[in-house]
Amino acid sequence: MREMQNEMRTLRQAARAGAAQPNPTTSTQEVAAPVGPESGVSLREWVGMKLDSFDGSGTPIQAADWLSYVEDKMEAFEVSAHDRVRYGAQLLKGEAQIWWKGVQSARTVAHGSLTWPEFVRQFERKFYLVTFLDKMKIELNKYVQERKIVAEYEVGFNQIVRFVPHVAHDDVEKARQFRQGLKPSICVGCL
Repeated sequence: MREMQNEMRTLRQAARAGAAQPNPTTSTQEVAAPVGPESGVSLREWVGMKLDSFDGSGTPIQAADWLSYVEDKMEAFEVSAHDRVRYGAQLLKGEAQIWWKGVQSARTVAHGSLTWPEFVRQFERKFYLVTFLDKMKIELNKYVQERKIVAEYEVGFNQIVRFVPHVAHDDVEKARQFRQGLKPSICVGCL
């Protein structure tokens, strides 16, 4: 897979280098300026990969898992920042696609195009219900190691904490919350 990506990148670079050479019959005004770094895959290739789509049904955990899956694929296939919304939107269907069309129609030209971080915020706002997020805050405060080994406790902790942004994005608070749930025999003197 990596070899294929490297080969595709080499071919694109060669094509760009050839396109960058001005044609003597073309005026300099006709040469388009590059918009930004090109994605590692074209939109056609992205759609052709048959990646998992999201239809808006299911739980907030399934929505979060899909979003994480898409972000991992975008990283692996080097989808550029300016293409991420366009590529991600191609994987929406059903209720999620209807939601996306509404987001697009509500956004005026004055707002400019939506960035990927804005897309993620909008997505989370729609598919992570407030009641679910409140429940996760409570679950995080109650979550303890009990009979789990530390690795199992950590997995469960990470599943919950990703839905509690004020903890997930604050390393000090995240570590404090993690230690709080450990067995007292493991966490002697760490509070």
